This record gives sequence, C-alpha cells and structure tokens, in this order.
Amino acid sequence: PRTLFKDPYMALSGNTYERAAILEHLQKSKTDPMTQEPLHPRDLKRNRLARESVEAWLRENPGYVRE
Repeated sequence: PRTLFKDPYMALSGNTYERAAILEHLQKSKTDPMTQEPLHPRDLKRNRLARESVEAWLRENPGYVRE
C-alpha cells in the first residue's frame, strides 16, 4: 500500500525515503536502494519540500487519515 511521508529524507541521489525505512535499510546495506551507490546516514538530508507538500495536501484533503 502507498502511504504519505511522515519524515522524508533525501539521499545524495535525489531520491526521497521515509527516514525510518532508509535508516533500517542502511543497517543491512550501505547503499542507496534505488541507485546502489554507496550511502552513509550522514549523507541524508531532511526533505522539507516533500514534507511541506504532504502537509499542504493533507490540509486540502481533511478526510484522509495518515497511517
């Protein structure tokens, strides 16, 4: 199922991941799951634009319940 980001973080590749999911992935593999390039947790940056977009969408769709 698709869900909305709660805490989006962007990798050096430009791909955005849910923070908890990418950190869990990096415990098993030290690579970006989309590009297979090396990735370290310190390389992740909060994706404020994605978060603001989700928050705006939620305001416009008040009946949606985020999981």
